[in-house]
Amino acid sequence: MPRVTRAEVRDRVVEAAATVFAEKGIAATRMQDVAATAGFTRGAVYSNFADKADLLAAVVDATSDRMAVDGTAVFDPAVPPSALRAGIGRLVADWVREVPVHRRLQLELVAQATRDEDLRATLVEPRRRRRRAVAAAATAYFDSRGMPLPLPADVFATALLAVVNAFAIELLIDPEGTTPTAVADALSVLVPG
Repeated sequence: MPRVTRAEVRDRVVEAAATVFAEKGIAATRMQDVAATAGFTRGAVYSNFADKADLLAAVVDATSDRMAVDGTAVFDPAVPPSALRAGIGRLVADWVREVPVHRRLQLELVAQATRDEDLRATLVEPRRRRRRAVAAAATAYFDSRGMPLPLPADVFATALLAVVNAFAIELLIDPEGTTPTAVADALSVLVPG
C-alpha cells in the first residue's frame, strides 16, 4: 500500500473538515469527527493543525482559493464575449449543484462569523484575495477585447460574487424554484453578451 504524504493527509483532513463543518456546524464539530471522516486518527489531525480554529482557517483558505480559480478560469481569453455570460452561468450552476457542501459551509461560516469576531477576521483576507483574483481576471479579459468593464473592477468582482452567493442560497433552499438560466439572466446586468 502506498504511503500517504503529509500534504495528502493535510488535504484529506481539510476536505473532511469542510464536510463535517457544513453538516454539523462549526460549534458542534469535534476534531474526532473530522479525523473519522478523513479516515485518520485524531493524532494525525492534530499533527497538522493546532486546534479547530487553525483547521477552520485552512478550510476557509482552501475553499476560497478553489472559488478564485473557478472564478478566474471563466475569463479565458479564448471565450468570445458572446459566450461569456453563458459560460459564467454554467460555471456557477455546475459549481453550486455539484459541490453543495461548500455552499452549506459558506452559509455556516457567514452565520457563525456574525457572532464570532475572530472567525470574521479569518474570513476577510481569503474573501479579499478571491475578489482581487476575479477583478484581475475580468480586467485582463475585458482589456484584451478592447471593452470597458461595466463597473470598476473591484465593484464588478464583488457584484459577480454576490450574484453567485445569492444564487447558491436560493438553490440550497429551493432547488426547484430557480434554474441555471436564472443566473445568466441576473448576470445580464453585469456581463455583456
